[in-house]
Amino acid sequence: MSARRLVAFGAAGALALSLSLGCVVPPTKASPKPPKSSASPARNAVSPRPAPGIIPPAGPTRLVETGVPMELTGKVKVLSDYGVGLVANNGGNVVSGGGARVISNNGGGVLSDYGVGLIGDKGGGLVSNNGGGIVSNNGGRLVTPFFQLAQARPSPQEDLLADAQVEVLDAAGRTLVGADGRPLVAISDRSGSYVLTATLPAENLILRVRLASGGELRGGELTALVANQAAGGALPVVLDTASSLAASYVLSAYVQGRQPILDRLPRAENDALTAGMEAARALLPLTVPVYSAEALAAATEALRKQDAPLSATLDRIEAILLAGQANLGEGLQATSVPLSAPLALATNAKGELFVAESVAGRIRKVGLDGAVSLFAGAGLEVGRREKDDAFRAILLSLVDLVATPEGGFLIAESDGNQVREILPDGRVRVVAGTGVAGRGAPGGKAVDTPIHHPACVVRAPDGRVLIGEDKAGSLAGRLLTVDAAGLMGEIPIPAELLADGQVSGLAFAPDGTLFAATGAGRTLLARGPDGSWSKLADGLAMRSTSHIVAAPAGGVYLSETLANRVLHIGRDGQVRVLAGAGQAGYAGDGGPAAQAALLKPAGLALLADGRLAFADSGNMVIRAFKPGDPQAPITTIVGTDGVVQQGQATAIAVNSPGGLAVDAQDRVVVAEVGGSTIKRLEGGKATLLAGSSTGHADGPALAAAFNTPGGLAYGPDGSLWILDTVKPRLRRLRPDGVVETAAGTGEGWASDQSVTARSFDAMAHTLGRPLYVTVGPDERPYWTDNALNLVLRLRVDGQIDVVAGRLPAIYDKGAGLQDGPATEALFNRPGGLVFDAAGDLYVADSANMCIRKITRPGAADAVVTTIAGQPAEASIGLLLGGDVAQPDGTPGDQAVFLGPLSLAFDAEGRLYVGEVGTKRLDALANLPLLANLPTVTPSRVRRIDLRDPRRPVATVVGPGSRVLADEYGDGALGLPTGLAFDRAGRLIVADGTNNQLKLIPKAAL
Repeated sequence: MSARRLVAFGAAGALALSLSLGCVVPPTKASPKPPKSSASPARNAVSPRPAPGIIPPAGPTRLVETGVPMELTGKVKVLSDYGVGLVANNGGNVVSGGGARVISNNGGGVLSDYGVGLIGDKGGGLVSNNGGGIVSNNGGRLVTPFFQLAQARPSPQEDLLADAQVEVLDAAGRTLVGADGRPLVAISDRSGSYVLTATLPAENLILRVRLASGGELRGGELTALVANQAAGGALPVVLDTASSLAASYVLSAYVQGRQPILDRLPRAENDALTAGMEAARALLPLTVPVYSAEALAAATEALRKQDAPLSATLDRIEAILLAGQANLGEGLQATSVPLSAPLALATNAKGELFVAESVAGRIRKVGLDGAVSLFAGAGLEVGRREKDDAFRAILLSLVDLVATPEGGFLIAESDGNQVREILPDGRVRVVAGTGVAGRGAPGGKAVDTPIHHPACVVRAPDGRVLIGEDKAGSLAGRLLTVDAAGLMGEIPIPAELLADGQVSGLAFAPDGTLFAATGAGRTLLARGPDGSWSKLADGLAMRSTSHIVAAPAGGVYLSETLANRVLHIGRDGQVRVLAGAGQAGYAGDGGPAAQAALLKPAGLALLADGRLAFADSGNMVIRAFKPGDPQAPITTIVGTDGVVQQGQATAIAVNSPGGLAVDAQDRVVVAEVGGSTIKRLEGGKATLLAGSSTGHADGPALAAAFNTPGGLAYGPDGSLWILDTVKPRLRRLRPDGVVETAAGTGEGWASDQSVTARSFDAMAHTLGRPLYVTVGPDERPYWTDNALNLVLRLRVDGQIDVVAGRLPAIYDKGAGLQDGPATEALFNRPGGLVFDAAGDLYVADSANMCIRKITRPGAADAVVTTIAGQPAEASIGLLLGGDVAQPDGTPGDQAVFLGPLSLAFDAEGRLYVGEVGTKRLDALANLPLLANLPTVTPSRVRRIDLRDPRRPVATVVGPGSRVLADEYGDGALGLPTGLAFDRAGRLIVADGTNNQLKLIPKAAL
């Protein structure tokens, strides 16, 4: 069988139900077996090509407008059940009790002129001398050698299906139609062979043979998955038992009509699954029951329990398709797709709306039909940033988005320290900034001039790009320009107007007036065409990144983020409230905009129908209203409350998964960072475990509110410990289903605050940036504070102990790498932590690029040692030299860990490390040297074998491994934010970039 053959599923036998076009349902119990038939068919020829009168398929179709020339070839055949199958050379008449073949030229069912039908002049009548009659001298009688064959239990055989109509479908179940308006189908000849030459979309597709139904016969279908053949050419695809079994399983378990999910199944997995099903066919029973699509999937599940290689193959596919959509709702209607930290908005000349999700680093497009698609920022590679294309670009902290007249977009990336342009052809170019924070002098090339955290960008009427820059320490921010020659300039702002020194929002009026929000979003300035500056308004409650847009009737619309309002400020300085009653919340849809509750409104955009859209960023939705009509209703036009995303794990959106945990019932629990919820996976379903909205509220789990939950850990009493990372708190979901706050006030940690004592009151002190949590042998929660560079523990008496880290600890200060007594140890951005069987604690020291061990944590003589990884300076030196070769078996002290983030132990005591790679390391570790590395490494999961004194390191997921090895593939590992093991020894990886959970089988590790 060809290595390029597609996945298929099908057990040899008749399908009990005629399936609706593209509809696949979950596995259920198989139907009872029908009695066997004793007829023998005659064999005759049919045309190998479609006849002019092919009946158009029922259901929806899709016109193939673009694609590649392909030739699909193969055979249509099924495993014979010796008298009952869809195609069976040893029988198939009505006497079989419902298992007769429906389409065949070699002896078949009611629709055959040349076989075993009720009426047949060449074999198949009730009385016939050519086979198939109740009385016959040529085979097919009620008494036949079939019974002797059944007693002998010969090896199963495959029988060819002639006159079969092979259809080509996409993942949504739509039959593909060519330019001539005719469906793309082929008809099999007497040998079961078919050939289809056509232009097909460069995506994974579905082949199907539908079987007619009538009288006492019931139809069904054979199915196969066609791997992406982007380059065109010949592709053999066999429709048979193996392919139909495999396809039914994948389609029912994962795809459910969504092309983005189907396209994540790469060719290698297709080939492996086909081979596995081919081998597993020997385990099928000789007599097969009548099969429905559900039963095919159930049969495959039964086979995987018998066949270890097949099970491992399906597990690898689960690693790619387990849960969540890579593009978070691709193709769905905007109001059913959850957003993650929407911050900036823009519209293009067509009236399409674009939403920048700041933390997730992506831009989503909302089409005129309301459907959502990914526009930029897939985050799968970085390379040299000026060579990125929109889908591959890493977008670091998107704070502003502006459409250009040419059809592209300008984007300001605060953490990326650059302004870039997405060109109309999809390429991305740097406009200003080197990627390293700094304050370069004007006059030189903008792309070679460092800038410091750009907050906003706009295109001037004269074509220049204007950039608002954040302040740097005591130095005021600047209003920078980039001219047509790419040279950097500056527009000075009078010091008395710049207030505390930064430019946070920009917009141009049609008459050339420039509006600028300055002074940490408290002041609105205007600069006339003559260059004179004036102050329009002061005392505003915006933040350091402000959002303004010119109003058609004059003045500006402005998001007053901290006051939860949207304002209009006229040219005379008059302030009018357009939306928001000033209270934080999410309410008022359908009523007047001025009475609605908003939460941190941000980006603004004028829609084609005159409405003003704004990012209700705290509620993670986009809302719109008519600014000139006080009674016009406010509505939500994009986004949905993340907690409603429940159901099939492969169909919902896992909105930026973070920490992972496995409960006592072996169920996977994930912190949904983007939805501020906690979800649990059980039986292929994702259900809400805790969380109702973004914020802070204790009480019953489904009514509780979280704010960007991160680390998770179960205690032996069944308590789930949860870290809120933005409003820092340690929360506890008790076994009785009630959420309570265990530590932290939720207030942000001021830069001049410090921790000076090794113990302090949990409920009275603020936390810095709690990131990951675990539970120790003492049944107490331990967590890392990523900003204070400490490891902390909550005692039973409500006190917090500093387990490791030097005091005083001040926010984002005191970092370093020093081993020794825990009280003198230094860390730099610690992340994941996990206990071993001996009770020692391991910490992913992210910015130090090392794995640290705390021996006897909590004891007076606790000691910190570095057990793997070279210090950051040495690792960066290797990166700058282009030498990061790390073959499996590299000793731990020689290994390079590029941003170790998440940790987990397997049952054998081996330590697994989720590594972010260089594409995210700059933001994680604050290492500006990484901006233009000659060597770029992707995310991966690596294993340290602590049983060996050398502590050898091996890559188990990502490039260099057997699982998800293609860093450019659809299933590539994006960002391993969480790791956990279940009882079967499978590794679960939370992929924060691709919004998926990936399940890695034990055999693949």
